Amino acid sequence: MSNARIELLKSQGRALVTGASRGIGHAVALKLAALGFRVVALGRRFEPAAFPGCGDIEPLVHDLAECEGLAALAAGLGPISVLVNNAGVMHPNTWRDYPMETRARSLKVNLVAPVELMRLLAPGMLAAGGGSIVNVASIAGYIGHPDVWYGATKAGLLNATKSFALQLGAGHVTVNAVAPGPVETDMLAVIPPERQAMLRNGAVTKRFSTADEVAEAVLAMAFGPAQVTGATLDICAGAVLR
Repeated sequence: MSNARIELLKSQGRALVTGASRGIGHAVALKLAALGFRVVALGRRFEPAAFPGCGDIEPLVHDLAECEGLAALAAGLGPISVLVNNAGVMHPNTWRDYPMETRARSLKVNLVAPVELMRLLAPGMLAAGGGSIVNVASIAGYIGHPDVWYGATKAGLLNATKSFALQLGAGHVTVNAVAPGPVETDMLAVIPPERQAMLRNGAVTKRFSTADEVAEAVLAMAFGPAQVTGATLDICAGAVLR
């Protein structure tokens, strides 16, 4: 990580992490605060002591499925120099039994909201002279998934990462992604056991990543060289090679 870039981005604004009430997003928020960032941690709900002793983390309650409220939310945040689009939902439904309301939630949370946040916050980053965006996608975005809309939305997020990287790069805003395999979080319960076994056995470590490991990868992409943009870092210990 570039210490100079970290200090510059800290001086330009706060960090916003979505899906920060638990799991990967919670770990990312803590690591950003440890680097000295003032962090807005966005989530649907928070435990009373979600961030004990972390005065630089401000919990903000918002359901990202309510995309129509994102413009007002963004307007009230002030300067944001680092955006981590981490929030995501996965469902146990298959293509045979996917209700329309479930599909709508997947589309909004996994794809529409992160794209909208990039659209809303990028102008401020450009005006400040730079910024960093990291999207948390998934290996499901390019190998397929039993939850067809999870896989499809993560593939869309990977494509949006490239599109924004091309359009914001001249303004010194990097846009990258990480693509984890299964991670030791609550979301594991949604993945069928046979698929878990396949991916775990395919990993050279014979285990899944931890939320802390994925958070480290997020920071590496957020504060890496300026020449690294539009890139995706896989975090699956070789379970999927491309």
